[in-house]
Amino acid sequence: MVITLVQNLFTTKETKIPLMKTSDVEKVKERILHKVSSPLAILADEQEIIKEIKNETFLKNANNVTRTKAYLDFYCSHPEIHWAFLAHMVSRNAGYHMTDLKGELLPSIIERKEAENFFLFLERANAYIFHDAYPQLLLYHQSIKKRSLCFTYFRPSGFPGQCPFSGSDFGKKENRLNSHSR
Repeated sequence: MVITLVQNLFTTKETKIPLMKTSDVEKVKERILHKVSSPLAILADEQEIIKEIKNETFLKNANNVTRTKAYLDFYCSHPEIHWAFLAHMVSRNAGYHMTDLKGELLPSIIERKEAENFFLFLERANAYIFHDAYPQLLLYHQSIKKRSLCFTYFRPSGFPGQCPFSGSDFGKKENRLNSHSR
């Protein structure tokens, strides 16, 4: 009986579609294993910055309108960070699609449940992206205020080395790295 079970494991005709290529899974595992640790001791003023960033991110992640406005407000304050404007435009466009899903035309074309699911997909995806990206903008703002880098506390998606600013590039208004992410 055990032999039959083992044979069935290797002869099953069920086909599974992988979510990621094996090589990509290995890259992710490698990055997680070599994660740079956070500082062991965080000073009181640094803890306050972290608390403020978490609170502001939470408040501005209320819905797509508040997220879109937060990106634009940041860009207006820091026009050297071009990707903040790009994030605003992407968020705004997602909002247009969300509005269309609640409007008059699409509900007559697609089923109500499908429209609701797609709306929730857009809402959740944008909320997750904002939760990951917006603290980086706030850290940049705090770093400008303090005139020193504050980029060791939050890492996008938990991966090290994602900060596009380094010592010599930091704070330059016309730095090409301000437009690129890693």
